[in-house]
Amino acid sequence: MRINIGKKDKTIQSYTMFDKSGNRYTYTITKFNPNVKVDDAYFVFDPKKYPGVDVIDLR
Repeated sequence: MRINIGKKDKTIQSYTMFDKSGNRYTYTITKFNPNVKVDDAYFVFDPKKYPGVDVIDLR
């Protein structure tokens, strides 16, 4: 993986991933909002909202 970082503001501008077949996947960051407040519930998966989904907990 190659990450390109801006010299002035030190933010990620783009990153490129390389796979074993020689393919490259480049993602460019066009808009970045630092320090956005995100509620903890945003990162919680509620299986009740998705009936029929199998949840496999590998912890």
